[in-house]
Amino acid sequence: MNKRILGLKNTPLINSKTLRDVPDHLRSLVGWNSISTALRELALIQEEHKFEVVVVLLTVGNNHLAQKVTRESIAHGFHLIDLDLHFTEMIKQSSTPAKTYNSFLFSNKDQHPTAIAHRISAEILSDEFISLGLTNSSSEAQGYAP
Repeated sequence: MNKRILGLKNTPLINSKTLRDVPDHLRSLVGWNSISTALRELALIQEEHKFEVVVVLLTVGNNHLAQKVTRESIAHGFHLIDLDLHFTEMIKQSSTPAKTYNSFLFSNKDQHPTAIAHRISAEILSDEFISLGLTNSSSEAQGYAP
């Protein structure tokens, strides 16, 4: 699989200011063109090998990037799991009014998800994979003891 799927130039994680901090040998991996190319390559591989592609969207509030990835993923017939929507809904339903999207991020400077956000994401993904029929939902098949 092409690692360019990790392209992030247009997100708050990597912008024009921090792009210069990206090592030269990794610069071709960032930006919308890299993401779009990777999605097209995934579509070709999917066609050739007949497997399901699931795109997991976590854009840390970058609606422009989310719209582009969503549009292209749908065009390729990929499954799309938008973690941003799940986190936004969770925040709306929170009994803690101060809880914001940033509370799930490591820091303002390093906007990677926290350990708790990873745990929540894993639970969401598990539920979504089961609802999409992409995994066996029985606890026995997952190796859990009763």
